[in-house]
Amino acid sequence: MRGFAVCGILMRNIFAFAIPPYAYSFPTIWNSGEYRDILSWAFVEVFVDGVMRALFALLFGAAAMLVFSSIDKVNVEKIDLYFRRSMWLMAFGLVHSFLLLCSFDILFIYGLLGLFLFPFRNMSPKALLGIAVAGMVVSATMLNLQNGDLFTASPTQNESVESALNEAENATEQSPGDIGANSGAETDGQAAPTAPQAAQPDANQPEPSQPESNTETNEELLTGYLGTIWAGEVDEMQQGYGVIMRNLSQTSLANYSSELLTNHFTDIGILFFIGMAFFKLGIITGQKSLSFYLSLCLGGYAVGLLVNGFETFSDLLQVTLSLEAPLWTNFSYDVGRIAMAMGHLGLIMTLSKVRLFNLVTRLFAAAGRMALTNYMMQTIICTSLFFGYGLGLYGQMGHFDLLMMAFGIAFAQLIFSAIYLRYFRLGPAEWLWRRLSKGKAKPAKDAVSKRKADDNPIAVQTA
Repeated sequence: MRGFAVCGILMRNIFAFAIPPYAYSFPTIWNSGEYRDILSWAFVEVFVDGVMRALFALLFGAAAMLVFSSIDKVNVEKIDLYFRRSMWLMAFGLVHSFLLLCSFDILFIYGLLGLFLFPFRNMSPKALLGIAVAGMVVSATMLNLQNGDLFTASPTQNESVESALNEAENATEQSPGDIGANSGAETDGQAAPTAPQAAQPDANQPEPSQPESNTETNEELLTGYLGTIWAGEVDEMQQGYGVIMRNLSQTSLANYSSELLTNHFTDIGILFFIGMAFFKLGIITGQKSLSFYLSLCLGGYAVGLLVNGFETFSDLLQVTLSLEAPLWTNFSYDVGRIAMAMGHLGLIMTLSKVRLFNLVTRLFAAAGRMALTNYMMQTIICTSLFFGYGLGLYGQMGHFDLLMMAFGIAFAQLIFSAIYLRYFRLGPAEWLWRRLSKGKAKPAKDAVSKRKADDNPIAVQTA
């Protein structure tokens, strides 16, 4: 399950490494809005965005509960080990964010929030799920308050759509030079050129006095405004390591401070409690029947497709037709992503119980045993491909090409993990994490006798 999540999260993260933030949210403008790019964006929005993060958090909560279940009243050593592991995971996150330049790191956040789980270990599954539901209400309320008044705002699942529209409208009152200055692009008094992928209006055509439709209003407004912003962002990411590290440091700090309080605390915490409850109920450990997991799969996908599909479609309409998203969109965000995560969970558990799919589940199990290594390697691979100190491909590709590249990298990691674990018991990062936490560790290279237990595709692992 963890291997599926670590491969799946790359399908979203690769866009954060490869193109400007707003470019992901506007497939109709970036790369001229080709249909394959729009469909690729929709696929990620429905099946991946927020969903893989939910799976990771759920599994983290289950792994924490696994440790807690083995602790008795006098077993102080295991309690100490759990807290040291959490703190070292925070250290891995700081390295991942500030040195490897992943400004949206989750390792630090998981480690930090994991420190608060211990007092909840003896709660019943019903109580844990109740806390999760309460967290969903708090999360939705905070998301609406960030977008405006709780009952009068017009929220959307993708906040950047509405935010960019508002910024673009405000920018029309400024001169081109002012816009460039505000965007951070170096213009020397002239408007910065638009990104080559953005659809650009013909400069020789006179600007119409009135747009023909709302579509024209939003499309042209966003193309002109975002093209200038994107040009500056692409230029920044084409610089050397030191410059990029300095530019991303503020984003990393916000990820660990303001974003932690307004977003991560509930967004991730919800799934921690669900994971703990699912562990106690035997769901995450494969103790339920095949029919149960099949029902979870079908039910989760049905609700997830309905909710996420509607939200994704409303985001697209907001840009193309200037339609406002319904008020309940933000309230349904957690419902959609958690339902889709349940669908993925049910699917993997179903496959693990069918002998025909043993090869698939063993590949994901291997990747899951090296989840920390694979997650950090994805950052190293992507920054080497897209940032200026590597191949410098930042801003050069569309949604479809990036999604296909993500599938290729994930497939390579599945194969590499399976081969690596034939000779070593732990991935490099997992070995270092265990060594730092315990002060000593078994060699990464281990006997074959241990391999059989570790290859269990549905095992919840803690290292």
